[in-house]
Amino acid sequence: MGSLSDSELVEVEGVLQQGRDVEEPTETVVGLLPPEAMAVPLAAKTKDRVITAMVDLAAATGLLWDPAKMIDAVRSREKMHPTAMPGGVALLHPRRPLSGILGGPFLAYGRTVQQIPFASGRDSLTDIFFLLCSTDDTQHLRTLARLSRLIGDPEFLPALREAPDAVATRALIVQSEAQLDA
Repeated sequence: MGSLSDSELVEVEGVLQQGRDVEEPTETVVGLLPPEAMAVPLAAKTKDRVITAMVDLAAATGLLWDPAKMIDAVRSREKMHPTAMPGGVALLHPRRPLSGILGGPFLAYGRTVQQIPFASGRDSLTDIFFLLCSTDDTQHLRTLARLSRLIGDPEFLPALREAPDAVATRALIVQSEAQLDA
């Protein structure tokens, strides 16, 4: 999704909404992001520790019932194809949604103090991490599209890096999403 334009991402969100029996409001990133699933800074200096720390954040919500299974699924996905994107952000997630170990869809967010190697090759240093905990494919793709739209804003990632704590980060996400929907 990282290579799609903003208009293409809006289209993806719309297509995934079609065919639903009930008109649902657009799911927001901030609506999926419980405050207890945010860490600024995230205490991690290696890829493996980032994955563990992000899953620990997710488990703190009470919505993740099997952290070990999530860790294994995210590690397997990262071995298959790293989720790090240009700009120093990674959208961690299992290959397929794990509805059997989740109480509902949500996100976790962490930002490390310094960028760490997260993927091989160019643009491999990463400091901003989102963990997508999805219960079905449609919701997962809608969340990916929404996050990709935010990340595509050239001011968003630098502003995340300037946010001093989770409260300021959350306020920034609220403001940035409001601009998406304006």
